[in-house]
Amino acid sequence: MRGITMNAIWRNGPAPAATPAGLVRLSGVHKRFGNGQQRVHALHDISFELAAGEIVALFGASGDGKSTLLNIVGLLETPSEGSVVIGNLLASKMSEQARVELRCDMIGYVFQSCNLVPVLTAHENVLLPLMLRARPGPADMAAKCALATELLGQLGLSKQAGHYPKRLDPSQSQRVAIARALVTRPRLVIADEPGARLNARAARLMMDLFVRCQRDDGTAFLISTRDQRQLVRVDRTLQLCAGRLRAPCAASARTTQRLPR
Repeated sequence: MRGITMNAIWRNGPAPAATPAGLVRLSGVHKRFGNGQQRVHALHDISFELAAGEIVALFGASGDGKSTLLNIVGLLETPSEGSVVIGNLLASKMSEQARVELRCDMIGYVFQSCNLVPVLTAHENVLLPLMLRARPGPADMAAKCALATELLGQLGLSKQAGHYPKRLDPSQSQRVAIARALVTRPRLVIADEPGARLNARAARLMMDLFVRCQRDDGTAFLISTRDQRQLVRVDRTLQLCAGRLRAPCAASARTTQRLPR
């Protein structure tokens, strides 16, 4: 990203170099819930790879398993069968504590619900993941505050930085949550329908920021969506239907229609 360099505030030094390819690899992943007649087979034999610095959209209707798949890639859930590799680590076989540590080190998450802390301002909510990592000194704190301010500005929220969540509309709250997911400079961002509450202009600002992070920091994104307008700015799409992946679609094979500018 231009302006504040995120390298300066990655823990105690530069961010670890991204794996050239295969940042995420899923092989033969199944996910089942419940038992007996109540058993639901949510995901069927899912295999795909996400490269470092790649923006991939997961497209499908409500109930097709998008959130379940994102939760598995984001290490919030484990597969019933199959493997999940993050970098060179077999994450699906890790202990819960090890998965938590890996998630904190590498992954930013944008949930469907914003989960903002009501007693913190928008700016403080964005800062929160950084504050939880280590107790910053004065210079480090200044850099973190500047980064949070920059992210909010790029999402069109400069005037709302000091507002508490109760004063934010759904679009503004969602953009605060997006900034919070990016502030740690994660190698991978999981975003569960991040544009669902955004109008065309706000969605464009979001995708502009995602592309900037991809270009400048090598960040990879896995974004679930039901909005075909968001597909035109990604590198590749994965079509999920009833818990099964269809053939991937490259950007060149899709419509060239652009979001309104």
